[in-house]
Amino acid sequence: MQDLFVNGTCIASGWGRGAEPIASLNQPSWIHHVANNLNCSNLWNHSLSNKPLQMSIDDTVGFCTQYYSKYKTYSGLFAIIEFSGPQHMQWAPIYKRAHNIVTPTVIHADNAETTASIADKYISAFIEHGITKNYLETKELFHYINPDAIPRHAHLRHKERILEYHSDYGSKVIKQTFIARQQIQWLVDWLNKNNISYLMNWASGTKPAYIKMVDSAFTSLYHTRRFIPMQNYTGTSKGVEWSIEPYKNHPDAIGQARIASFISKWIHEHHLA
Repeated sequence: MQDLFVNGTCIASGWGRGAEPIASLNQPSWIHHVANNLNCSNLWNHSLSNKPLQMSIDDTVGFCTQYYSKYKTYSGLFAIIEFSGPQHMQWAPIYKRAHNIVTPTVIHADNAETTASIADKYISAFIEHGITKNYLETKELFHYINPDAIPRHAHLRHKERILEYHSDYGSKVIKQTFIARQQIQWLVDWLNKNNISYLMNWASGTKPAYIKMVDSAFTSLYHTRRFIPMQNYTGTSKGVEWSIEPYKNHPDAIGQARIASFISKWIHEHHLA
């Protein structure tokens, strides 16, 4: 193996910087440890906190397509896709500026006060990125936009969308899980068709009932061992368990190293690379 592409979330460093040095960062995340463990020559990291599932799929296809255009082969490439969670749907861009668009990422705040307004039960971040993306560059694809810089009409429209989404939230989570199942199946088929070696895993998932629901929906995708079931590993559950001082369900340096050991061992034992 020569090259590693990681398309992850906040567990995989949060903000990817495109082509990254493998061993020279002061505080490496698990992806830098894995790149070393797999003896990679090149590393591309296009992770984004709370990355929507469809964006994860689009960026995987986009990166691999550009990689092939440059190198004319996939034989030396290994891709790791860390999905935020099946409920992390992609929201429509709220506005454009120049050649960029601003897209919200949204997560449900499970610990929100019961008296909070509906809009406050969700945590939104506004991310700016190019309409077209150059994945092979040493450059961040995503940039955080301060909410104060978002035009008022865009804020209002986003809150309207949250209100629409919130109606019957429980059934929407279940429905979105099965939509995610179809989306990821498409990506699996695309990767297999192009003979691209890969591993998928989940970042979120700590509650037993939720883990059982998701794993039940994705059982048929787990049998190749190229997708780690939630019951075996999620970045948040193991990141906390394997850390000395975790921060808000995120691993510390020790947790990152232990995640890397687990993922490297999984790849080796199941002959995935």
